[in-house]
Amino acid sequence: MRSRSLLLCALSMAPACLGESDELMPVSTTSGGEVSNVPSSADAARRSDGFVRFVQAIPDVASVDVYANDMRIFSGAAYGTVTAFRELPDASYTFRIRGAGDDMAVPMAVGDEGVTAGRHYTVVAIRKSDSAKARLVVFADELVPPAAGMAMLRLVNASPDAGELDLYTPGAEKPLFSDVDFEEATAYAQVTAMVGQLDVRREDEKSSLILLPATSFEAGKVYTVIVLGWTHGAKNGTRAVVVEDRFGAP
Repeated sequence: MRSRSLLLCALSMAPACLGESDELMPVSTTSGGEVSNVPSSADAARRSDGFVRFVQAIPDVASVDVYANDMRIFSGAAYGTVTAFRELPDASYTFRIRGAGDDMAVPMAVGDEGVTAGRHYTVVAIRKSDSAKARLVVFADELVPPAAGMAMLRLVNASPDAGELDLYTPGAEKPLFSDVDFEEATAYAQVTAMVGQLDVRREDEKSSLILLPATSFEAGKVYTVIVLGWTHGAKNGTRAVVVEDRFGAP
């Protein structure tokens, strides 16, 4: 996995009979109080388009612009935020990030990846605290509705120095996910609808690294928890961002 600077992780255990590109319902995304909407995967596939969104996970960079080939696709993406999905034609792309407004600057990170019609992708910008070189990691989202009465949940570790992570659901004695290393995302897991605090811990530790605020995880929705930040030497510390994707008309 670590031999490429841009990683593609096809990570799904979604229980759908149809593939993501066949999904007929539009998707609404909520993160940080912001809501965005995109057409269904099937509609995009008919246009030979896919979807890309971006997460800025480099703590000491205030904001960046994101380019696909020579086209700026996101402007001023601030640290710790998740952009809306952007529809892009089915093609291979060279993705680049630069400091916001620095159009002619040398890119902080560059990577090549393809976008497939009807599919969703999350691009994450990361950098170790002791390195000057940033990286782009691409995760393939599998946005299909979960089974009736269930939600879907996955964990992304975008914190370079937090080590391997475990995630516990409210009241659980055993982790839902364990040993999730930097630059990795789990497969999606089905969970019953719940309200409570997710607990992110370092591997085999009993104390919390991050105890998320009480959150409602609703049936029929897909959730991604992204852990980001440096545990040492960064004023922002480590935190988690929750992304909610739901299906149907906004």
